Amino acid sequence: MQTPLIILQELNELIKRVDKTQYDDLVDLLKQDRRFFFFGEGRSGLMAKAAAMRLMHCGKTVYVIGETTTPSMGQEDILLIISGSGSSIQLDGLCKIAHELGAEVAMLTADSSKLQEHRCKYGFAIPAATKKKTRMGACYDSAARQPIRPSCASIIGRSHNRWSLQ
Repeated sequence: MQTPLIILQELNELIKRVDKTQYDDLVDLLKQDRRFFFFGEGRSGLMAKAAAMRLMHCGKTVYVIGETTTPSMGQEDILLIISGSGSSIQLDGLCKIAHELGAEVAMLTADSSKLQEHRCKYGFAIPAATKKKTRMGACYDSAARQPIRPSCASIIGRSHNRWSLQ
């Protein structure tokens, strides 16, 4: 039974190192009545799909880039990227297109320099090891999905306690 406790302790320590202002700004963004387009590759893509589904259950208009039913992005839309490295050929091109279309870009990444590089108005760095730094990168993947939980709670009228793990 020690392993789950160790994982929760690691996540709790990681969450304490996230910039509170950037986190709160992202939660406020997710409360807005706009269309949200999620993107990620590999495990981060799975986290992006899980986050998109959670927001959809809260009544938001949500799409996942690459799915057959995803419409084109436009002005006032939000592209939310989850990527440990914050960079890939597809991600870089998608950010460029989103800006050209007038969409805003938000990102959750382990590399804080990518937020500025991709001109992200919203988002933050999750200070955890990714698969490039460790064999698994599990702490980053687990933490990447946590910001959606409290924003969904506040969307449906429940109070939220910053990334509560309960």
